[in-house]
Parts: sequence; C-alpha cells; structure tokens
Amino acid sequence: MNDEQLHQSTSYAQQLAHYEFEPHAIDERKYIANISDSQRRGVAFMIYRETHRQWCQLGGIISDSLGTGKTLQTLVTIVEQLYSVRQQRNHSEITLIIAPSVVLYEWLSQAKKHLQPETLRIVAYHGADRKKPANGSFDVLLTTYGIVQREFSEHRRPNGNGHFTHWHAPDDQESPFEILFDRVIIDEAHNIRNRNTTTHKAVCAINAEKHWAISATLIYNRIDDLYASLHFLEAEPYCTWPEFNSAFVVGVHDSHLVNTTLEKLRQFLLPIQIRRPKPDTLPPLYDVRLSVDLNEDERFFYDTLLSYTQDTVSRLFRVHRWLRNTGWARAHTNLALRARHCILSSVMRLRQACVNPQMVIDAFNKSHWNTMPLPPSELSGRLWEGASIRLRTILDERLAGKDNECGICYDEQATDALIPCGHTLCPTCAETILALSNVAARCPFCKQVVETHRPITEAIENRTAAVSDDDEVMSIERTWEPNSTKIKAVIDHFQNALRNDPTTKCLIFSQWRYSLDCICRCLREININYLRIDGTVVSKKKRIDFQERFNSDASIQVMVCSLNCSSEGINLQGANLVYIVDPWWTDTREEQAGNRAHRIGQTRPVTIYHVITNNTIEERVLSMQARKRELMDVTNGTRDSVSWDEEVVHLLDS
Repeated sequence: MNDEQLHQSTSYAQQLAHYEFEPHAIDERKYIANISDSQRRGVAFMIYRETHRQWCQLGGIISDSLGTGKTLQTLVTIVEQLYSVRQQRNHSEITLIIAPSVVLYEWLSQAKKHLQPETLRIVAYHGADRKKPANGSFDVLLTTYGIVQREFSEHRRPNGNGHFTHWHAPDDQESPFEILFDRVIIDEAHNIRNRNTTTHKAVCAINAEKHWAISATLIYNRIDDLYASLHFLEAEPYCTWPEFNSAFVVGVHDSHLVNTTLEKLRQFLLPIQIRRPKPDTLPPLYDVRLSVDLNEDERFFYDTLLSYTQDTVSRLFRVHRWLRNTGWARAHTNLALRARHCILSSVMRLRQACVNPQMVIDAFNKSHWNTMPLPPSELSGRLWEGASIRLRTILDERLAGKDNECGICYDEQATDALIPCGHTLCPTCAETILALSNVAARCPFCKQVVETHRPITEAIENRTAAVSDDDEVMSIERTWEPNSTKIKAVIDHFQNALRNDPTTKCLIFSQWRYSLDCICRCLREININYLRIDGTVVSKKKRIDFQERFNSDASIQVMVCSLNCSSEGINLQGANLVYIVDPWWTDTREEQAGNRAHRIGQTRPVTIYHVITNNTIEERVLSMQARKRELMDVTNGTRDSVSWDEEVVHLLDS
C-alpha cells in the first residue's frame, strides 16, 4: 500500500468511524423475537460492507464482544439481503456458514428460536452419513471446519504453480463446496489462524462474492494469527504473507516501530471491522482471582516435581538447541519434535499437579519414576498414606471374613459407611451423627469434622478373587482418594454462595477429564444436582437438552464443563457464577467460558472466579496471559518478540 492509498484508506476509515449507523429497518414479520437496536446497527454495517468495496472483498470482520448476539445479527443480514440477491440474475443466492462442530447447532437453534418458519431454509451438511443437498432446496448451507478440510483433501487440484488451492471433484464425488456462493461466513474464525494448515487452505479456496470472518479473538497467540483472516477476506494489499510480514510482523517486534505499526494496523482494520463492547443493558461482569494454598503434602509433591521438571527441561533444551544450531534439526525432525513434546508434556504435568497430584501419579510410568528424586511410594505416600492404609486394612478384614461391627452401636452390619478420616460406622449411626449436629459433625473416634460418608460395599462386592491382584486393589483405592485442596476450595466456595442465595447456579470449567471426575464426585457427596458436558457428549440432541435443562430446572445447580468442549457454542445464562479451575494459556478461552453465562438473556450479575494456586506455575501462566492480551488488544499496548523456549523458561522460573 503506497502513501496515497494509505491516506485514502485512513480518510475513509475516519469517516466510517464517525458514521453512526442507524438501526436497519427490518421486516418484523419475518422474526419471532425482538431484534435490538444494537443488532440492527450491526446489520446496517454488514449490509454497507456488502455493497461498498474498500481495500477488501465485499464483507469484513465481526469482532463484537462475546455474548452480544453476533449469530442472530448475521442471520438477520442474510434474511434482509436474500430478497435483493434474488433480483439479480445469474447470481448465487446461497450462503455457506462454516463453524466448529460444537457451534454448528447453535446456528440452527438461533434460527429456530428467532426466525419465523420458512423464512430461511437451512441445511446442515455434517456427519458420516451426510449427503449433498439438492440444488435449489436451501438458502444456507451449514457445515464444519472438519468437513471442509476433509473434502478439500479429497477433491482439491493444483493450480499453475503446483499448489493445491482449487476445489475439484470427480463427477461421481461432487462436493457442495465447489459452487459459487453469495457469501461465505466463518464463525470462530481463529480456527484458521495457522496459515500452513489444510483447513486454512480449504476455507480460502472456497469461491464466494462476499466474505465474513466472525470472531472476538482473531489474535490468539501472536500477530501472525490475524494474517489468516486477512488472507481469507482478500484484504489487499495485506492478503499475501510477504506484504503482511513486512508491514506488521517485522514492525511489531521492533521496539522503535511497534507503536507506528500498531497504529497503521488499526487504521487498516477500521473500515472493514465492527468491534463493539457488550451493551450497557447487560448486568455487570466481575473477574475475581480465588487464591488457594497447597497443603503441606501437595506442596512437597509440587516442589519435588518442579525440581525434576527444571532439570529435565534444561537437558532437553540443550538437545533441542544443539539440533537447531548445528543444522541437524531439519535432518532429525522427529528427534527435535520429540524433545519439544517432552518439554511441553513436563510443563503440563506441573500444571496438573496444581489441580490434583494424583493426575501426575497416574500419568507417570515406571521409567519416569525411576528418574525422580524420590520414589513413587514416598511421593504418593505423603499424599494418600492415611486413606490408603486404612482402606487396605478394611478390605483385608472384610475379605478375611472378620465381623463388621459398628464402633458406636456394636451391631454387625452388611454395609459400612466410610467417613473421610478413614473410620467406619454403620450407615444408621453415620446418618444420625450428621443429622443431630447443629454446627459441624465430628468423628466419634478422632474428632475430625465429618461432612459426608460413603458406602464401601460396592467397592468390595464380588471382588474376592480379584483383590489379590495389585492393579485391582489400586483401582479400588482410587475411588477413595482425598480430594485436592483446589477442588475442595471450589466446592466449599460454591456451598457458601448457596447458603447466601439458594437460587445460585454455577459453571465449573476444567481442561482435564480427571479433575472433572473429581468435581462430579464431590458434588454427588454433598447431594448437589449437576449436569456434565465434555468430549463424550457428541449428540446434538443431548447437548441442547442439557443446555435447556440447566437454564430452566431450578433443581440443577451446577454444570460441569470441559474447557475445550464447552467454551463455545452453548448458552448457559442460568448460571451467575463461573469457576475456571485451571488457567488456559490465553485468557481468551477463559473469557469465552465466562461468556457462556454473561450474554444477552442474563438477568443477574455474573462473577468469574479464576482459581489459582499460590507460588506455582499457574501464577506465571497468568503473566503469560497478560502479555498475550496486550497483543490481542491492538488498540493498546505492545509486545516484544518472545520465543516459545523463553516462555517455558519463564514458566519454570522458581
């Protein structure tokens, strides 16, 4: 872009910035719900961008804050523009929408909820049994990034330079993506941020008159991520990597040029992007850090693991750097990748130890333990010794046929109630202790506080022959492990919130299935009804059913969520508290999780609790989040170039 073009673009951007779009006049007969003025202004911007070409293909970027109704705004634009498109001869009427699989059915749900029947014919092209819809039978084709990538791999053909950039399929394998679309919309556009992936190439190869990228987080890790969207939008002149790299990537990593570079980027994006905060009509959102101290045994385990990890990573870095500096990295790509994988795995184990050390104990095999400063028996014993020994004693006594006598009433019982300190009572006495205690129930033997008990019969039943096997004994013990300090802190905090307001509901997010299991077990112990959405909930019907039940059923107080599977494409406005049990590398994922509750339709203030263990790697993850946030918010701040190995060293700095 030369100086004259830059001046014209800046002038145009300034005019557009000061232009207050009036709410678009819609045909209200086509809609069930009321379309807000904010959304109608967004529709006006989209229609303007579809009819005015400026340094970009028709279309642009929708970067409104999470939870502001971008999906509905886009559907209204499609409906409002459909009639005018039909007046143009030889012009495609079809819109292609590409979204992550977890978001796919949110589009269908929003259309069903807000549009009158037959207003828009939407077909979902998804699943193993998908079939190409008949021409003329739909207005919108809805699919996923995975389907587009898979079919592109099967149907692509090379261009004149030998690169695979065009769609082509044999006559007997025609793909619906080969046609000319009126518009193509990519939702959660950061999914194509890696320009070297087949997904990015497949999406950019689709032929359409208008291109829209929808995402509140186009920059996920580094400024390079933004290039992928500009390439998709054909935003000249920065839709080619050499131009984008020289204009922005080089400049943002130069302390003398960074401010000028970011200002140039802001001016370039302004005419093609709409980015608005959440409306003032939404209740307030609070971000709170919930700090947790590891107990003595967990701290011992963490510090031991940290020392081991620092030593391991230091040795692996020497190998990785030697391969890179000697030029052997290219010849020994597999070895270099394995070294890098081991480094990142070591960091992950350290993060898991902050949530529940047992995750690390389970994951480490014997070869890992042999290199640890202390053997596994001592490490795990420091954590679980009391519960483990007590349970083994109980099992041995039961299997030996000894009488099962309650220590209070001295009756022989068919079942036991195991309380957290490890002592056993009959269920009747255990229930009586809990029921008659006005403040806190205590074990009659050791005086420890008792909040719950568990029947152990089911763990022993029909296992007499198997208990001699060590693996089987360990599988029984695992169901009786004490909960970690962090998980207990989350549950205790929510219980206190419930005491203050019985209508409180919460979302609990974690990225690891093991910690989700522990959370669910704790909730069952205290008789709190919950639902759980993780990678095993693949059914569209079940996912929507869980969403509706949580939002409408007052008896369901908790939704336990996988951070990877539930931070997008689901509305959980029934919750007013959100717990992020373990921090993600970028706070955008956590922001997405929080906005499952804080979005249009929410009537109560929402608080997001970021649960952080003090003096651990989690605090350094927070500082990494802050640096990435500076880059993502291109209207403020700067960021120096930091390599991934420097980030790891920062994380492990004790």
